[in-house]
Amino acid sequence: MLINPLNSLPWTIGFIYQGSISFKRLKSFLDSKQSHQPPANDPATSDDNSIILRCDKITWPNNQHASDFELKDIRLNVNKGELVTVIGGVSSGKSALLNAILGEMKFYGNHRPRFIQGSIAYVPQTPWLQKNTIKENILFGKGHNKQLYEECIQICNLEKEIDELPGKDHYGSQFL
Repeated sequence: MLINPLNSLPWTIGFIYQGSISFKRLKSFLDSKQSHQPPANDPATSDDNSIILRCDKITWPNNQHASDFELKDIRLNVNKGELVTVIGGVSSGKSALLNAILGEMKFYGNHRPRFIQGSIAYVPQTPWLQKNTIKENILFGKGHNKQLYEECIQICNLEKEIDELPGKDHYGSQFL
């Protein structure tokens, strides 16, 4: 009789924790001061600029991720209508840069680090894996289709990452 409630207890605790973090973020946002208009000589006053990010250094707040991680000397100007891609290897700082644009990082420097003209939205990537090997997650029940598997590995540029894993493409849930 107690098995179902006890099984759901860890999930419930996780949801309560996530809710408290969301509440703290909302409270922080709602309590924050409105940003002031940039000075007249600031490039942010140009009608061409949509996003400006300038910072000597950014790190994850409260050592949220790797404590020794930092991006230095960030200078980013994105004009209206411009398409920008952020490309880099695993753990190279792509998500950190996007979070910096959103103001979610810790900024170091003597000037106002960011300016956003207009609205912005961000949908983070949330990985989802079955409790199987990497190979089985890629093939996703399609049987052993060597051509599809190798094509997927090549397109996703995963050769280096898979080669570094202890079990190569047989790495799976037993290591997670």
